[in-house]
Amino acid sequence: MSLRGHPKNAERSKPRPSRSELEIKVHVLRAVAGGLPHPAQIRFKASISSAALQRNLPSLVKGGLLSEGGTSKRRVYTITPKGVEFLLLCYGKGDGTP
Repeated sequence: MSLRGHPKNAERSKPRPSRSELEIKVHVLRAVAGGLPHPAQIRFKASISSAALQRNLPSLVKGGLLSEGGTSKRRVYTITPKGVEFLLLCYGKGDGTP
């Protein structure tokens, strides 16, 4: 008996919906705000690929949401006040506001 046509296997094979670029940027900001300054740490916390991180970090820095420091071999990122404000707008201020 083949399990290929079994309904439970069909559910398991469905691909996870991909995240939008905005969702990825928010996850990166949250990782940095949580105290993870290095790209590898950010990547693991945000659950994104190296390519996705490399696509999004420059725009977050250019937009003033993150600042970049460290050496050319060991980059470090910190969230800026503008980045914190953006996260507060996304997640609310804890008082029920959007």
